[in-house]
Amino acid sequence: GRNAQSFKVEMVNFSDGLTLCPLDDYKFEVKALLDDNEAGAKFTWNFGDDRFFSTDEPFFEYNYKNGGTYVITVKAEYQDFSAEQTSTVKVGIKPSFREFFADKNNICLGEKITLSMPVRDSVTEGFTAEYDLRRAVWSGRGVSATKEGVAECTPPEYGTTRYVFMIADGFGCYYDTEVFAEVEKPGFQGATEPTVFI
Repeated sequence: GRNAQSFKVEMVNFSDGLTLCPLDDYKFEVKALLDDNEAGAKFTWNFGDDRFFSTDEPFFEYNYKNGGTYVITVKAEYQDFSAEQTSTVKVGIKPSFREFFADKNNICLGEKITLSMPVRDSVTEGFTAEYDLRRAVWSGRGVSATKEGVAECTPPEYGTTRYVFMIADGFGCYYDTEVFAEVEKPGFQGATEPTVFI
């Protein structure tokens, strides 16, 4: 009699615990093995976010738009054989920048303002995204000091000055947002909107 053949799919470059950053492309690779020899299988990829793909190649380049925990399922089919493998991936979560505030709303030329960006850890299913405010950075014209999400800055001219706040999470993913400071020319009438905004 003929021995029963074994067919399996193996993950080559990912496994449980893989961490990725949102929107970063990653080339997922697998092997379909028939009695430990590679087989030219067809693959169905389910990335756990309601997106499915079929390929003839044992790899697929993909990125996640949103942070969270996802279960990837790869199914391989070859002749009458079928096998599947799953793995969990964690994708970094963009922090909420909604708590931003400035110490002044109306700015005169040469006046120093303080921009504060408190960022709290984000909890999602499967993990807590932690952000390091000690390494957060503010950049832009007129920034003189930045520490733990707080920047001292002096907009250098009339008009709009753009400031960028950047912070990393524990996965090494970087996130940023922009803040704009508006310095009105003397004698300008009717400025009712806040002049520092996100």
